[in-house]
Amino acid sequence: MDPRSRSTYHDAYRTGPPPANRQPAHRRHARRRRLIGGDGLVDRAAPLGHRRGAARPPHRDRVEVADPEDSLDPVAAARRAVLLAPDRAECHVRLADAFDDLGNWREALRWYRTARRLEPGWAVPQLGAAAVHLRLGASGAALEILEQLYRRTDGAEPVGDHWAAALAAVAEQVPVVREDDVYFITRRAEIRGMLPPLARALAVATDPDLVDRLTRIRRYVRRCRRRELTVHWLRHPGNPWPARALAGLCGGALLAAAYLTTGTRSLLVLAGALGALGAYAAARSVLIPRWRLNGWAYERQAEGRAVAQPASVPDGSVA
Repeated sequence: MDPRSRSTYHDAYRTGPPPANRQPAHRRHARRRRLIGGDGLVDRAAPLGHRRGAARPPHRDRVEVADPEDSLDPVAAARRAVLLAPDRAECHVRLADAFDDLGNWREALRWYRTARRLEPGWAVPQLGAAAVHLRLGASGAALEILEQLYRRTDGAEPVGDHWAAALAAVAEQVPVVREDDVYFITRRAEIRGMLPPLARALAVATDPDLVDRLTRIRRYVRRCRRRELTVHWLRHPGNPWPARALAGLCGGALLAAAYLTTGTRSLLVLAGALGALGAYAAARSVLIPRWRLNGWAYERQAEGRAVAQPASVPDGSVA
């Protein structure tokens, strides 16, 4: 198991510029565990992110190479095998695997498709083609291949795990805000777009390690859906609730004072209604969804990094 998966929120990161006086590694890690690790009291002034690509399918065995010398030039050796036995699907898969290892995904996809035509019932070329589709960004084609293969094989264990990993990869493409390989959920629509494929992935996955990783991704998504108590953002321009709370509570107090003076019951009713609305707005001003906190915190850190960068002048010197 990946050692990064030992903590509850191992993929949550407090991003931002490094401190001027860098502390020793053990102190930095201890502070990170306090802010991010198993403790639920994550810093509300920093965005909470998750590392992309945590859910990977189990390793698919490659087609064995008969002659050890062929491993020196796998593409040439695989081409010779295809020429000698053009009707054998495993030779085409071997050539596709060689191109896949070199990063030539379009050629790999071409030979996976050829092997699939030669032996339609063999799952290996279809799994390879789906993996290449994902690397090329054609997630729809990859999911279609894996879903059909899963249904045709009656939920065979490795096929379900590959389909689950592909669903997780599609879900992790939903968030817009990214920093290297870490993504941040900053919109409610992103949560709605990630939860259904993750639920489907957990339903078909069987590998314990893959299930654990999928559970951690879903836990992060659900964490972003919850409201968290914070007072860091009362003056943020995107938070209109403090002003509404102040208006409601002050209006209710004024109407209550007028009721004490005049004794009119309608003023008391209005004072109670405004007070209730003010209390509701006060609660909304400090109980903010995690996804909204992520967006505000990321924007503020991005602005801070932009201000910290020295401005350059046309002659190439630094202002």
